[in-house]
Amino acid sequence: TPPDDGGVTEPPPPTPTMAVKVSQSVSSSGLRVRATPSPSGRVISVLYRGQVVHVIEPRETAAAKIGQRNQWLHILDSRGVPGYVAAWLVESFDSGEDDTPPVQPPPDDGVLRLAVSSKVGTGGLRMRAAASLQAKILTVLPAGTVLEALESADAVRRKVGVTGQWLHVRVANGGQTGYVAAWYVEMLGDSLPPADDSPLTVYVSAQASAGLRMRSGPSLQDAIVTVLRPRTGLMVLEPAERDLALARIGRYNQWLKVRTPDGKEGYVAAWYVQR
Repeated sequence: TPPDDGGVTEPPPPTPTMAVKVSQSVSSSGLRVRATPSPSGRVISVLYRGQVVHVIEPRETAAAKIGQRNQWLHILDSRGVPGYVAAWLVESFDSGEDDTPPVQPPPDDGVLRLAVSSKVGTGGLRMRAAASLQAKILTVLPAGTVLEALESADAVRRKVGVTGQWLHVRVANGGQTGYVAAWYVEMLGDSLPPADDSPLTVYVSAQASAGLRMRSGPSLQDAIVTVLRPRTGLMVLEPAERDLALARIGRYNQWLKVRTPDGKEGYVAAWYVQR
């Protein structure tokens, strides 16, 4: 039976007040984003040297903490999920600073390998600091250069060879990291695993302690269909593309169309669900 109080009211997304950059003193294993401002807090995600994130606490309060031991900053991680980072391991970031891409985690055994297509000719393929033709050129890669994908297999499958798409990659064996035009990249051998076509299941987060409202549409103004208890399993119906659905989980202002175990369908706030 759903809670009598009608469940939580989905809050609006927090407003960023400033940006900070992960310090170069952070080890290659990265800076942990935690659910609570404590070294023992649950790890939500990991940030790497040079990565920029937004602070969601008052600017004056945050600025006083930066670089200070035993202080924690409330931030949005790279997925837009709120959490806390050690204030002594970040630096103030001015948007006018250089756009050198952050250090990425070391490759693992399951990394996908790509190659620069021969279609680039003798001029090579430009690796850029961001996914745009206007972004700074980091280096030029000759045809045949082996690259390691820094995105999910589903995202790579959708983008490779498609004009207008960009891929986040690293030159093989720990080389430079950046973005390349996906229409000048091809798969290397059979490195791309088969698509995962199994239904995606998410769960109502424990943060929705009073229950989570399922609505008839993807907004706070749509009618409430039912209220779901924490840890209720939900089958994701939309978006159909698995990697797009995964990208919404935990993010403010994102919604997922789902089906409950008893067959009800509706939309839930993605920032109150988890895998």
